[in-house]
Amino acid sequence: MPGQVLLLRCRSMCLSPCSFLQRAALVLGALLVLIPSLAAGSHPRCRLERVGPAAPGSEQLQVLASVVDLEGNLDPRPATAFRLGMDGKSLGRETPALTSLAKSGLDTYIVVAVEVSALYAPAIEPIKEALREFTESMESPHIKIKLVLFGNELEEKGGFRTPGSLSSDIDDINPDDEGEIQLVNAIRSGLRALNALKKSEKPEKKGLSRTLIVVLSDGINSLMDRKGFKQLGEDLRKSEVSLFPIAFSPRNDRGPLLNLGELAKRSAGTFRWAEKADDLKDRFASLSKELRGVQVLTFAGKVDVACLPASTFKLLCGDLPSTHFTLAGQRSEGCEGSSWWKWLLGILGGIVGLWAVAQGAVYLLNRRGPGKVPKGVAPGPFPPPPSAGTPPRQASAGWPVPGGYPPGAQQKGPVLPASAVANLVMIGGRLGGQRVSVPFKLVIGKAVAGPGTLLIVDDPSLGPTHCEIQRDLGGYVLSDLGTPGGCFINDRRVAGMTRLTDGDLVRLGAGTQFKFRID
Repeated sequence: MPGQVLLLRCRSMCLSPCSFLQRAALVLGALLVLIPSLAAGSHPRCRLERVGPAAPGSEQLQVLASVVDLEGNLDPRPATAFRLGMDGKSLGRETPALTSLAKSGLDTYIVVAVEVSALYAPAIEPIKEALREFTESMESPHIKIKLVLFGNELEEKGGFRTPGSLSSDIDDINPDDEGEIQLVNAIRSGLRALNALKKSEKPEKKGLSRTLIVVLSDGINSLMDRKGFKQLGEDLRKSEVSLFPIAFSPRNDRGPLLNLGELAKRSAGTFRWAEKADDLKDRFASLSKELRGVQVLTFAGKVDVACLPASTFKLLCGDLPSTHFTLAGQRSEGCEGSSWWKWLLGILGGIVGLWAVAQGAVYLLNRRGPGKVPKGVAPGPFPPPPSAGTPPRQASAGWPVPGGYPPGAQQKGPVLPASAVANLVMIGGRLGGQRVSVPFKLVIGKAVAGPGTLLIVDDPSLGPTHCEIQRDLGGYVLSDLGTPGGCFINDRRVAGMTRLTDGDLVRLGAGTQFKFRID
């Protein structure tokens, strides 16, 4: 977050003796905090998948939306819970018409990209069985699927067909030879096929259709370039194609799986992790339920269809806001509207600002006099540091106060941009695959609660309050103050304050791992 400071620091429990009543109060307080957290599970999110005219030339908008948790489990909401905004303005408070995907008659086009590398050879039969059940569950006259196989080579199994016609191609799947894995090329091949399908439709028949990619992969590509994965995610988003990965690594190599999570996040898809080959069937069944359970909303507020391209939408699912969704294309002339009043407000604001600066300068000159500096005030942007042996004083929120700095305030070297945001991409455990945005202060442990905390209850090696994070002028710092489980960066145990860099693999205790990312 801009202008904020973050620190990861371990804290130990207070071992001072306390009375029986005090101990009882502490236990009761811990239960009151932990029980709701365990019951809540992962929080649901509002997912806005597609927006478009309800019919060719219609002034009504149709929206594909769902409320899902991080594992892809659906949380259906009534029509009264939904509100749609366009370019920052509400499209009215009328309750939209709500129907299921099956009853809406909307066409759905799915590319199923399956890794068949030599590493997947022992799991080929469970993969085939999972794919058979998935395609059977998706059988519908409005659903078409294109199968793409990839290993060290790329093989497209025809065009878009009904799910039931894919059974013979699934039966013929065999592992590929060893070589460089073509994951990115397979996804781009599916993206090209979906884009070509949209262009081939006749303009008078164009309406809202659903386009998505399902990929089974271990996240390994011939070129492990994080920027390349980011760009692929942006291309999926711009093409309005959501990606739904089934992440499975036969060697249990979880690091590359994060690439799939990155693509799902950027394209408004959901991420699933199969720890074992036997889990694939359940993951595909869960995905099928999510894809078929999307809600179709029709908003009666009239809009100019010519002004829809490049418009930005946001959906409210009750109290849950969706991410912004921007339609592809270029807006027609005359849709921008008149902006003369914006120019006028800008000019008036500039004049008022210059007047305020001039008045402030005159006030300071009159108060100080020429060349006069108040006694004890340093001329720099920070107050003078404390003398040796005197601990720096800090404000309660960690900001500098007269007489001291927070940790790292006098950092030398490059300064991290204020817009940079840190994320922890969790690996394994109940939180595996999740991205945890680091707030102003993040405390990690198995008995923490409240804002700015990350509760982990499935790792007994963690301390009750194991760690915190803080940002200084140069970046982010991790500090271990002596918890028995310890803190490890890239498999090296660290003590005290240690600088974190983008891409570091951090392990806390024996089983809690996350990738440290700066976006």
